[in-house]
Amino acid sequence: MKKTYFTIKVVSRFLREKAHTIRFWMKEFRIETGRSRGNYRLFTREDICKLKKIRELIRVDEYTINGAIKKLKI
Repeated sequence: MKKTYFTIKVVSRFLREKAHTIRFWMKEFRIETGRSRGNYRLFTREDICKLKKIRELIRVDEYTINGAIKKLKI
């Protein structure tokens, strides 16, 4: 059975970004995640794909935050 939800620790390792960077992107790009009973953020595969695209725009294509928001039309 494949895992459905991932913690921020797992996502930060996968994206090779610090957790505080991911939380910042979530705020700026208005990404809402679910929460566990312990109030931990739970990311779906769709959330991870969005964050991966954001990372690519910012780190690889060198967009600013505002430029990436416009590119993604959020």
